[in-house]
Amino acid sequence: MKIANKALWVAVATATFMVAALEATPTKTGGFGLYNPATNFNESWMIDGQLPYIDINPASMGALNPQLYGDTDGAAQNEGGIMFKPVSNIFVGVFIGKQVYNANYATNIINKMGTDFNKSVPGSWVTIGKWVDENDPITGFPTLIPALNTRNISTILQMAMGNINLGLGLNYARTHYFNETVTTNPASTKTAYLIHTNMGIVLGADMKMGDMNIDASLGYKDSGLNNSFKSTASKEDITLTDKGLKDITADARVSMKLGGTNLLHTALGFALTGGSAEFTYANTTAGAPFSAAQATTDVSGMNIKLGVSDEMKISENIMSFVGIVYNRESITTGDTIGSTTSAAGVTKFPPTGTTQTIDGISNIVTLILGMEANLSESWMGRFGISSNIWNIDPKVIDTNTVASNTTTTTTSTFNDAGTNINFGLSYKLSNFSLDWNINKALLVNGPNFIGGTVPGMAASFGVNYAFDKK
Repeated sequence: MKIANKALWVAVATATFMVAALEATPTKTGGFGLYNPATNFNESWMIDGQLPYIDINPASMGALNPQLYGDTDGAAQNEGGIMFKPVSNIFVGVFIGKQVYNANYATNIINKMGTDFNKSVPGSWVTIGKWVDENDPITGFPTLIPALNTRNISTILQMAMGNINLGLGLNYARTHYFNETVTTNPASTKTAYLIHTNMGIVLGADMKMGDMNIDASLGYKDSGLNNSFKSTASKEDITLTDKGLKDITADARVSMKLGGTNLLHTALGFALTGGSAEFTYANTTAGAPFSAAQATTDVSGMNIKLGVSDEMKISENIMSFVGIVYNRESITTGDTIGSTTSAAGVTKFPPTGTTQTIDGISNIVTLILGMEANLSESWMGRFGISSNIWNIDPKVIDTNTVASNTTTTTTSTFNDAGTNINFGLSYKLSNFSLDWNINKALLVNGPNFIGGTVPGMAASFGVNYAFDKK
C-alpha cells in the first residue's frame, strides 16, 4: 500500500473515531457478536463500515472500499464477493452465497412454512403429515427443508450524488432437491423434489448533513415453494405449493458524532410477512382407507426493532461500543382442513373444517458489547458479548377447533438466559487481510497434541484483498 494512501486511511479512521478497518468480511463483523449467518441475526448497524449492513441498506456500500473477499465457517455457510468502482461515482457489488435479504426476521418464512406445515394439526396426519419433516414416514428421507444458503446471488448498485448516496439491491436464491428410486422387482418408482426460490429487491438512501448521517431502506421479497412426492407402488401423490409468500421490510438509522469521541447510532426496523401454502394428498388405490385430502396454511407476522449503540474512541488504538436492541415479533400460523375423503369408519384424517391457529409473540431485549484494538502494526484483536437479557422464550397461544369444539392453550415462559461470547483476530499484510473467529472450544480445552479430538483454530475464516484506494 502506498504511503500516501496509508496516511489517508489513518486520517479517516481518526476523523470517524474508529479503529475498525473499512475492508471487512462477515467473519470480522461476527467477531463483535453482530452477525450470525446461521440465524440471520444482523446487528451490523451498530458499528459503521460493517459489510453485512449492505444487506439492510445497499446505499451504505459507499462506506466501504473497493475489495474482494471470501468467507467460510468450514461447513455449509460460504460466501464471497467483489466491490469495485467502474466510474468515480458508481459502486458495484456482486456477491455469491449471501442469504437473501431478510433483515428483521430470525427465521426464513419459507423454511418455516415447510417444516411446520400441518405437523401439529389435531389428530395428526398419521401417514402423511410429516412428509417434509425429519424421519419422514413415506419417503424415509431426513428432509428438513434445506436453508437457502446455496445458489444465492446478490447484486448491489450504489450511486453517489454529492451528500446523498442511492442504492439498489437485487437478490435471488434457489434450492432444488431431487430424489428418484426405481425398483425393478416388484416394479415401482418413488420420486420426490423440493424446490424453494426467493427473489428480493431493496432500495436505499444515505444522506450526510454535517455531523449527522441518515440512511433508510425499503425491501420486498417474494418466496416460492413447490414440493412433490409420488409413488407408483402406493399410488400416492402429495404436493405442497405456495399461494403467495411475501415479505416487506423498512429500516432507518440516524448516526451522530457526540463530544468528539463518540458516534451514536439509533435504528428502527419494521417488517410485515404473509402468505399461504396448500397441501394436497391423493391415493388412487382401489379400496384405500383414505383417498384424498386438502389443507391450507396461512401465515402472517409483524416485526418491530428499536436499537441504540454508541461507538467510543478510547485511545488511538482502541475502539469499544455498547448497543441494546428491543425486538418484538408476532407470527400467526393457521391450518385449515379444506376437504378429506376416506373409507367408512376410518378416522385417520381430522374432519373437514378442522382448524388450528398458533400465535407466537416474543419480546426480546439484547445487549451487545464489543471492543477492537490494534495489537501491533499488523495484528488486530476484537471481542463481542451478546446477551438476551429479557424474555428469550415467546408466548404461544394454540387454538384448536375440531367438530365445533374449541380448545385454547397458552404457554408463556420467562427466561433471561442466552449469552454468547466471540473472539476474533485480524492480520494485515499490504492490501491483504485475514480475519478469523477463535473457536471457543480451543480456549476451554486447548489443543490436543496426543490423541483425542483436536478443536479447530477458527469457527469462521475470511480473506480480503483491498484494491488501492483512490
